[in-house]
Amino acid sequence: MESIRNVLRPRAKQLATNEIGALGSQQPQGGPSDPSNLAGHGAGTYGFERKRPATEAHTVDSEPKRHASLQENLFPKKQILGLRVLYNPGNPLVDIVFVHGLTGNSYRTWLHEDEGVYWPVHLLSKDIPDARILVFGYDADVTKFLDPVGQNNLRDHASCLVGDLAALRNQDKCTDRKIIFIVHSLGGLVTKKALCLSEQAFEPHLHQLDRHTIAIAFMGTPHRGSGLAPFASGIANILKACQMRVNREILKLLERDSEVLADVEASFAIWLRRNGSRFNLTCFFEELELRTVVHKESAKIEGWPQFSIRANHMDMTKFAIAEDMGYQRICGELTRWLDPLRTPAGSPGLLHPQKAL
Repeated sequence: MESIRNVLRPRAKQLATNEIGALGSQQPQGGPSDPSNLAGHGAGTYGFERKRPATEAHTVDSEPKRHASLQENLFPKKQILGLRVLYNPGNPLVDIVFVHGLTGNSYRTWLHEDEGVYWPVHLLSKDIPDARILVFGYDADVTKFLDPVGQNNLRDHASCLVGDLAALRNQDKCTDRKIIFIVHSLGGLVTKKALCLSEQAFEPHLHQLDRHTIAIAFMGTPHRGSGLAPFASGIANILKACQMRVNREILKLLERDSEVLADVEASFAIWLRRNGSRFNLTCFFEELELRTVVHKESAKIEGWPQFSIRANHMDMTKFAIAEDMGYQRICGELTRWLDPLRTPAGSPGLLHPQKAL
């Protein structure tokens, strides 16, 4: 069986490369050159517009490119910082925004490297075709991220997320469109902080995240729980899993600034109480690891749905095929959140979120 795989895999990848070459030369309608598929404000697009028939199976080799050309198409000249539009169907129902964690980035975090599948584009754009798909990137240097007085810290990243998304939506005249976040690891902290900053903002246009975010999918995000020590320990475990040397200075930084991180959790808890009647969240936690990075107890928020993904902390964001159970669970939640928005006029709208029993 292994010998068969070894023969078929190179052939599959060659077929993928050939198909991409054909797509690039034909420039299909609705692709990158279609003005209706472009979003301004310096954001890029990656315009896969071919809709998959209901009977067509997902295939890994249908569109993924080799890493270099794939990254260049998604992020020209490796521009992985800031907000970027990956897919725009023309008349989106919702904005889905991906936010990576520490030591990750907008490209590598969501890429299945073995198969060259960047699932926000290759998979999600087909299963949720009425969503505009965006990704937000930031400097994921841990020593800056946890510094309360330095530049490029948690607050700065959250503020940029609020401002960039509001500016893009203003330019595209879609300020009332609903927003869903898919966040990994400590990217969840950036998103929590962004919601709180949006709520507190003086400028009206910056309130969009606060008023129009309807759901968050947390993937391996450590939530504070009942104590600061486990929270800081969970962050240290994430850094170790990213193969970073967690030396004494970083541990002291975690201990010293744990109150700053705890303040993010406390502020989000208040925001959640105010907005829980119109808001959904689901927590996903990793199943595999010799030493679990973010334990199930830390990765969940009491009273809200939680599901496992059979992968370790770093691989839980990488899907090669749509049949992957982790991907299906995420898609299932996205569909549940979006179905009320798809309800015909005059029918009941978004009801109170379905919480776990």
